[in-house]
Amino acid sequence: MKIVRVNSSNINYYTGFNLGTFFNISALNNRISNAEINFDLLNAAIFYCTNNERYRFNLPICNFHEKLLDSSISHSLQMKLHNFFSHENPIDNRNRNLDNRLSTLKSNTFNGFYCFGENIADYPVINSKGNKFIVKNIINSQRYFSVDGLCEIHPFTYIEFAKTVVDGWMNSPEHRQNILNPAYKFLGCGCANYEREVNVIAGTITYFKITQNFGGDLITDIFPSSIIKTKKIRIVKKQDK
Repeated sequence: MKIVRVNSSNINYYTGFNLGTFFNISALNNRISNAEINFDLLNAAIFYCTNNERYRFNLPICNFHEKLLDSSISHSLQMKLHNFFSHENPIDNRNRNLDNRLSTLKSNTFNGFYCFGENIADYPVINSKGNKFIVKNIINSQRYFSVDGLCEIHPFTYIEFAKTVVDGWMNSPEHRQNILNPAYKFLGCGCANYEREVNVIAGTITYFKITQNFGGDLITDIFPSSIIKTKKIRIVKKQDK
């Protein structure tokens, strides 16, 4: 499975930062613009906000794992490209579920995890609160206004968006169970943007398909015959507010 990284910032937010320093990055306070999205920063923001929840509940934080980042990006891109929202990929049998996706990533140095889990989400770049609004394309970028055109609705900043997504998971018992599962030791989060017509008079809103993958202890044996799996997580799609 070939993973295509888009809009790389050439900054490694996982080796160059930690839970104590990441939130000091000034770019986190930039508003997300569809003209240019820093996916590396967005993915990392969701990663660190998730770990911040584990820290708040006195759990060990999850280490970053590149294979989990790859599987997360891949699934978010597949949900975007084939217009579905599910843990099960209805198009690609080889990557149908997380077990399959991690299996395709196995190599001489990576044999998988003894347990694993997944959360997914689908969020807009703004908090529309269920109101109708107008989209205007200004200088190759979308701007959002109230129906009367007088009030501009600003997109989330990177940190606002990440906190919104993680708060949504924490308010859902089964997603929260994944985030606070002490068996998980590793984490990777990946987003893919797309355009959607919701509550708009004209134009579309930028939305994100979001996946986060968790892994427990690494399997050190060479391709063991069985892997202990976590239970399948039932997903309830977040409704627009």
